[in-house]
Amino acid sequence: MRVVIVGASHAGAQLCASLRQNGWTDEILLIGDEPSLPYQRPPLSKTFLAGTTTLEDLLIRKPGFYEKEQVVFRQARVTGISREAQTVSLDDGEAVGYDRLVLCVGARPRLLRIPGMDLAGVHYLRDAADIEAIKGSLATAGRAVIVGAGYIGLEAAASLRKLGVEVTVLEAADRVLGRVTAPEVSAFYDRVHREEGVDLRLGVGVAALEGESRVSGVRLADGDLIAAELVIVGVGVLPNVELAQDAGLAVDDGIVVDAHGRTEDPNIFAAGDCASYPDARYDRRVRLESVASAVEHAKSVAATICGKDKAISALPWFWSDQYDIKLQIAGLSTGYDDIVLRGDPTTGRDFACFYFAGETLIAADCVNRAQEFMFSKRAITEGLSPDRSALADLQTPLAALLNAPGSGVATSLRVGASPPRRSEIRGYPRVRRATPRRSVAGRRASRWHRPFSSARRHRAGASAGACAYTLGYLLIFLGSAGAVLRPDKPPRGASGHQLRRSTLRADRLIGSSERDPRLRSTVSTTVRKQRAALGGVLWGLILCAARSNPCSVRDS
Repeated sequence: MRVVIVGASHAGAQLCASLRQNGWTDEILLIGDEPSLPYQRPPLSKTFLAGTTTLEDLLIRKPGFYEKEQVVFRQARVTGISREAQTVSLDDGEAVGYDRLVLCVGARPRLLRIPGMDLAGVHYLRDAADIEAIKGSLATAGRAVIVGAGYIGLEAAASLRKLGVEVTVLEAADRVLGRVTAPEVSAFYDRVHREEGVDLRLGVGVAALEGESRVSGVRLADGDLIAAELVIVGVGVLPNVELAQDAGLAVDDGIVVDAHGRTEDPNIFAAGDCASYPDARYDRRVRLESVASAVEHAKSVAATICGKDKAISALPWFWSDQYDIKLQIAGLSTGYDDIVLRGDPTTGRDFACFYFAGETLIAADCVNRAQEFMFSKRAITEGLSPDRSALADLQTPLAALLNAPGSGVATSLRVGASPPRRSEIRGYPRVRRATPRRSVAGRRASRWHRPFSSARRHRAGASAGACAYTLGYLLIFLGSAGAVLRPDKPPRGASGHQLRRSTLRADRLIGSSERDPRLRSTVSTTVRKQRAALGGVLWGLILCAARSNPCSVRDS
């Protein structure tokens, strides 16, 4: 049997890996219309344009992976699909048979149809060839005009400003990122780009590009002429649905698939930017232009092809890098009716914007706020409804919002409280079962030197064990709040015996200022309480020592 993957994209590369991981042992043929193996697209307008990375650096998988997994890569363009014969036609006239066909054909730039688009120095931005052409134009270009103030246009503007190019951004709407963010987020990016020297013009139309053989300027609808030696067009993308449509498959803003990536033909699948699938969380059909989503789609399709049941269920998330700003987006904000701001977007360069539909948190835009991004992913995934006034208050720890009454989680974070049950900490990093460590001399550690293994097997009600836990809590609380303390291993350079993994583990979800140590422990009646208490005291001393040197406790 043979799986044919059309499209050497993020989804295509992940499919190759996931098929093998799910037990597919037959042939895999990957067909791409570019000469290169699948590579990462987001860095194209950033490090690749700046010349700090090469195309080889951007490869998703090195050539050795495809050789090892026996994946055949072929550069060709697929021109048609015969569902009856189960073949795809290539541009050289050959027909290639398939047993399962996966369309990972992505999307293409939306064309700007005005006079002068055929002039030299006018570019779209989608693949490595586009960036190479832009690099060639930059050699003689000191002024650039970018048409479109979406993510593609603003990211390109940021990259060109870093290269010292004068940049003008033209947008037909009355604000940047108007289709995807709240006005407050748009205003923030408007301010940032103007501070960085971008000439940002909103509510303007482009009538034509002017020049002889090479572009020399952009004529606006109101008659103004903006001089430019380089023009980049970023006015959105269109899904590549033609192959599926010509084959009689359903299309609707993408190739229509079910929750497993399967089209109406049980032998044909689609994944990535070209696929429209039903999202149960938002109760509608969506098509996402996101690397993370493409990867998740590919995993579900691979599992389905291998006879496993894995629906597309991951929360959509995205990111954008501009200047010193990392925007991380969790969820989809379409349909929101209220927002909550945590931080001030009118000053500085970090804040979070939370989107609500009714009482439900549905999305978040987090600008240089990784903690809020992680919080949002968990809260949206679990369907929590955090208190809005507390969410806006920077003094309110995010951990408290996850555990507040009515939030949907009943997890105790109080110092000295009984350890939470397994069901209460679902979603937090698991504490792995310890394995025997060896001493410097290579001897297996004795039970006397594994006191916290004892503590793990004691009931929380044991008095000596409870004292040890309380002491550990207090010492972590009094220790360095800016360090992530995971006393899983002994301090670097410890002599003699090595302690086994302890029961204390810092919660890595929220961040240094809002971490609450979480405790997972069990008790055993087979080990003396005195040893558990001694273990708590010894580990407490180590934590006290770590106060002056937080790095003395190694992270595993």
